[in-house]
This record gives sequence, C-alpha cells and structure tokens, in this order.
Amino acid sequence: MGMVPRRHTIEMPGKDRSSVDNTAPSETTAPDRRHFLRTLGAGGVAGALAVAISASRANASQMSTPGTNAASVGGNAGSAGGSGAGEGSGSNGSNGGQSGATPNSISPDGGDTSVPVTAGGSAAPATASTAPAAATTTTIAAPAQPIPADLPLLKFALQYELAIAGAYDAAISRLDDSSLTLDAALVPVVRVFRQHHIAYGQALSGLIGKTAPVSANQVLLKSMVGPFQAGAAADFLTAAAALENTAVATHLSILAKIASTDGATLLASIVPIEARHAIVFELALGSTELIPTTGTESLTLALDPSKYPAE
Repeated sequence: MGMVPRRHTIEMPGKDRSSVDNTAPSETTAPDRRHFLRTLGAGGVAGALAVAISASRANASQMSTPGTNAASVGGNAGSAGGSGAGEGSGSNGSNGGQSGATPNSISPDGGDTSVPVTAGGSAAPATASTAPAAATTTTIAAPAQPIPADLPLLKFALQYELAIAGAYDAAISRLDDSSLTLDAALVPVVRVFRQHHIAYGQALSGLIGKTAPVSANQVLLKSMVGPFQAGAAADFLTAAAALENTAVATHLSILAKIASTDGATLLASIVPIEARHAIVFELALGSTELIPTTGTESLTLALDPSKYPAE
C-alpha cells in the first residue's frame, strides 16, 4: 500500500517477544484502520468512498431549500413536499436518479398547479392567466321630466280629466236643484269624485309646466256630458260607470307610450282610483261583474288622443 507502519515490535532483553502497542493514546481505542483497509482491498476502499460521497450529497439535497433541485441516489429525491422532476446527472453523483422539483401547489379542487422547472433546476416564470372579462350591459336611464314626445299625451290626459270633471258638474247641478235623485249616501261620493278629477288635472298641469292647457277639451266634454245633463238616476249611474272605465283604459294606453318616469308615475297613480270609481257606480247599479273575466283591463274602450288635439 506504500504506507509506513506506525505499530512495531520491540524486543526486550530477557523476556519473550511480545507486541507492545506504541501508538498514541488517542488511537489505542480506535479500530485498526490499516487492517480494515487491507481487508477491503483497493476496490472496496473505492466503493466505500463512493457510498460515503453519495450519502453526503443525498443528505445535503434533503436539507436544501424547498423548490431547489437536488440529485438523489438511484431514485427520487424530491425536496420537502416536492415531486421528482428532472433526471439527475452523473456529475453530481446520482445514478440516473431524478432531481427534486419545486413543491406542488394544491388547488382547492385538488388539481396540480406545480410550477414548471427549466433545465438547470430553476423555476420557469409563471404566466399569469386572466379570466375573460364579464359581459357588461349598458342601459340608459329613463328621463324623469317629460320629453317633447310625452307632452301631447299628457296635455290630452289633462284636458280629459277636466272634461270628466265638467260632466260631473252637470250632474251635481241637477242634484242641487233636485232634478236628479240618488241614494243619500251616494251624493257626497259624486262630489268627491269630481274633486278627484280636478286634482288629477292640476297634477298634470304642474308636470307639464307653463305650456299646460287651462281648460277642458270641449269636444271630449260634449261627447260625454249628455247622460249627466238629463235622464233618470239609472242613466246617470250607467254613464258614470262607463265614463270611469273608459278613463282607466285610456290612461293605461297612454301609460305605455310615456317615456318619462314622472309622467308614467303620475298616470299610474290615477288609474287605480278611477277603477274604484267605476266599481262604486256598478255596485249602485247592482252589478256583480266587477272584475274582468279575463283578469286584465280591456283597452277596447280607450280613446285615441290624436282625435282630440289640445285646444
């Protein structure tokens, strides 16, 4: 081996030859390395050194920072929580083993979102993925104040309400001179209904502004006032119920054409009250058909505003 023996035999005079350990005190208890190495031989020593070196490197890979690549001996040496990725190279002492990759990230649904590793062990830059933008819907808010197209309709409704109030005026004049006799409980009701129609005309006038008409449409008034001026109580009640039902249908038809929210809100508030007016007169006539059989208000009675231009 070319090594100089450190242990030797000393012959003492007058005594048998015996082996005397002349090694340093620190080595007396240690195994005889030379004997061990001679037993192994040159090949064994080389193999032992290779095993020691590989074990040292494998141990270093396990202690490396998670996400770095380290070669393992004969198998997978993934870093903490990581899965094996690239193959180990012979230069780092691994026997065809796989190097550890960056730890896998576990998505909420259990999918693998691990970062890809490039040659040399560095993590490839992640490409940010963006979800497609949600579809947006653009809406245009309705105008609050009446637009020019609303004004003719609102003016018609105003003059219509004043015409209805004028028809009630004729009936109230007959109640006052006793030419028209109604149930005593119904007389104050007729007066209140007249006030309702005047109030609706005033509300429409305030919405329209300075261009609002100030009087009833005379064509409308003449077309409805006849039964209010003459006839028996039953004639008046029948005409009044028809008048209120016609007003409901007319306002509903106008409501579908109004663009402004203020105009639509006002007309919508008028419709249910005038529907109640009609029911009162129908009850006074003894009618039992107070609700349309179709469940919806018929618009066949609706007046056409274009036939009654504002005056």
